[in-house]
Amino acid sequence: AWWRCFRCVYRVHDHFAWRGALKMHIARALLLEQRQTRPALDWDFTLDTLPSELTLTRADAGYAFSQSGQLTSYAADVARFDHEIGGSTKYGLLLEGARTNLCLQARDQTNASWTKSNCSTAKDQTGIDGAANSACKLTASAANGTCLQTITATGGNKCLSLYIRRVTGTGGIDITLDGGTTWVPVTITGAWQRFYTVQGLLNPSAGIRIQTSGDAIAVDCAQLEHNVVMPSSPMPTTTASVTRGADAVSATLTSDIYQAPEFTLYTKFRMPFYAASSATYCASCLDDASVSNHCRIGLDSSGVRQAFMNSAAATQVNSGAGSAVASGAIIKIATRMRANDFWTAFDGLASVRDTSGTLPAFTTLRLGSRSDGSQNLFGTIMHLKLYKVGLTDQQVQNLVA
Repeated sequence: AWWRCFRCVYRVHDHFAWRGALKMHIARALLLEQRQTRPALDWDFTLDTLPSELTLTRADAGYAFSQSGQLTSYAADVARFDHEIGGSTKYGLLLEGARTNLCLQARDQTNASWTKSNCSTAKDQTGIDGAANSACKLTASAANGTCLQTITATGGNKCLSLYIRRVTGTGGIDITLDGGTTWVPVTITGAWQRFYTVQGLLNPSAGIRIQTSGDAIAVDCAQLEHNVVMPSSPMPTTTASVTRGADAVSATLTSDIYQAPEFTLYTKFRMPFYAASSATYCASCLDDASVSNHCRIGLDSSGVRQAFMNSAAATQVNSGAGSAVASGAIIKIATRMRANDFWTAFDGLASVRDTSGTLPAFTTLRLGSRSDGSQNLFGTIMHLKLYKVGLTDQQVQNLVA
């Protein structure tokens, strides 16, 4: 009987050993799955810090609204993190293409560069940078007082933008690009707001009209940009035009953050102004230093949310959803890229599947433009995640929830 008892004890011992090994195997499998579904990159740009993996260049100084909500200058090659004007809302890393402000004396309407009619000016207002006497007050001395500047520029679209707030009165305020042939009304308050108008013309005469005698407004950072359909960040000027170079931001895709043949990319971004045009806007992009092989998240030429991929210069994925985005909208897009199994999710919209296509290998991650510097975002990146694996449909959907 003793050997029967021994066999029973052995079986019990073997049973518990097997259960322990199974538990260990399951735990290891779960840990591996967690590691695989954990993002290799997880960058929250609303923390106002540029990740160490990224390199940023910009040939010139640029401006953005700091955490204090005031316009602040940033030296060349320094990242700009944008915020709500006069407030605390964080918008993330500001990325733009090159632009030029052709309007002279952008913050000083008392200067002779500006022609005043039935309008007096005084540089006695606290500007959008929080500095005393850095912006101007315009007061109508009679009905329809105007302050205009004529700018020499070739034909094409012109974009006039100004920061305006009311000082006294309740009468109407208008802005123009054609010397008053067309007046565009703007609704102002006692807080700084930016207004803009676009018109195609030669040698614009740009400025403001105050309809009611005695009314006064404050004006700051007048800007005239050429061949564009929306304004970019402020570029203060004095006696000459000012150019701001493009932001170029990239990271090398090392083996610890990317490994072909699949990945998942999530990007949350915002464009403070959007206007319909034929332009395409790139928020994030993986490429091999060419546009022939690249995957990007952004907006298509109709302003529709888009995930797009080229392989050997041939379109493999072109997934979009919804209609044109609104100015200031926060946009979230996540896409899984795997050969013949592409899945893209959009915030608040139907997901899109593509079951045919090849996937090239990539070497570089870029923000705000493609490898050739085109399709500049003119907005902010708020959050980006990159996974080394293709997440499940539901996991991709959860990223944009």
